[in-house]
Amino acid sequence: MDELGEFPFLTRTEFLRSIDHFEEQFGSIIEIRRDTCKQQQFLRIYKSLFLPDEPDGDEEIDEIDEVEDPDPIEALAADVPGDTRTACGQVEYHVVYSASWRVPVLYMRVLLSDQSQVVLDIEQVTKLLVADQQMRGAIEAVEFGGALGIQDHPVLNEPFVYLHPCHTATLLRAVGVPIDASNYMSAWLSLTGSAVGLTLKL
Repeated sequence: MDELGEFPFLTRTEFLRSIDHFEEQFGSIIEIRRDTCKQQQFLRIYKSLFLPDEPDGDEEIDEIDEVEDPDPIEALAADVPGDTRTACGQVEYHVVYSASWRVPVLYMRVLLSDQSQVVLDIEQVTKLLVADQQMRGAIEAVEFGGALGIQDHPVLNEPFVYLHPCHTATLLRAVGVPIDASNYMSAWLSLTGSAVGLTLKL
C-alpha cells in the first residue's frame, strides 16, 4: 500500500503520487495529459461532448444535452471509429491540487466544436454536463450559490468553471473501501466527477 499521512487530506507530494497511480491505471483508456506550469503539475482529462443522433433542427446551446454512455469508461475515451453520434465540442477537465483545502479540485471548461467559444455560464455548463435532474438540483442547492462556480485557474490564470471542494473530505471519509495513494484519485473522481459528466468505474 502507498499510504497517506492524513487521509482524506493530501500533501502536494502525495497528490503527485496519486496522479502517477491514476495515469498507470487509466492512461491507456482515456485521454490524459500531465502539464507542468509555474512548477506545478496538474492533470488534463479530455472528453468529447455529443449531440443526440438526430437533433431536431438547429438547437441553441441551452438545449444541448450530453448523451450518456452505457459504459462510463467509454464516456471518457476518445471518439470511437464508427460512432454515429455528432460531436458538438469537447470538455476539458483539470485536476489541480489546492494547498488551502489540501485536496484535489476539479476545474473544467466546455469548448464548442469550432474550439473558439468557451462556455463559462454556470447554467449552460450544468445543462451540458449534468444529465440527471436530481443531480442538477443537488448542485444548485449547495449553500453559497451552488456547487459550481467560476474563478481563475490557479495555475493557468484563466477563467474556468470549478467544483467547490468544501465537501470533498466528507465524501472521501464515507467511502466504504480503504483508500491510499494508489486509488485516491480514482475514488475522488468517481465521487466528484460524476456530478459534472466525468464518470469512472472503480
